[in-house]
Amino acid sequence: MFIHEAAEKALKERGVPTHVSMLHSHIEDKGYYEFGAQTPEKALAIELSRRSNNVDIVHSSLGKRFYRAAPATYGLIEWLDTSEEQTGDSQLSVEFEGDVRGILQGEPTSTTKEQLILARVGQGQFRKGVLALWNDRCAVTGTTFAVRASHIKPWRDCSDDERIDPNNGLPLVATLDALFDSYLILI
Repeated sequence: MFIHEAAEKALKERGVPTHVSMLHSHIEDKGYYEFGAQTPEKALAIELSRRSNNVDIVHSSLGKRFYRAAPATYGLIEWLDTSEEQTGDSQLSVEFEGDVRGILQGEPTSTTKEQLILARVGQGQFRKGVLALWNDRCAVTGTTFAVRASHIKPWRDCSDDERIDPNNGLPLVATLDALFDSYLILI
């Protein structure tokens, strides 16, 4: 069984949106795939990224287990959707697909869930555009490590077009981004 087949089987069995680390554990526990890589979760994330359309699965370049929960979760669900299209088979049961869609489109049960859903719309496209404009470097320090795409005009005050316009963004290292978002510094 190939790694992507093991991932698809494990996702179907779990039946819920799944983080990469949990998916890796499930695959190993069931013996679906033997990872030979030194960083198996990173290898799994890379394979899922290769098979996902318009999904940004972010992980640390130092091999640490830092994943952005929302891209990884939605990336895995979207990967299942695209794997069906690629194979031409309806491998994902209608019941499972309905359950997943219900979770993602249902009424939020907490403010945290609502914020995660709202924050993800268009963020991957925006981040890629901002980083491309600035050669993947922080606008202030010039570093390429831990760079975030920050909105110049706050997200909540933007139109839909402004939210994904890379000209409304600045690439900033994490510390400067936090200060900028808190209005503690001006750039």
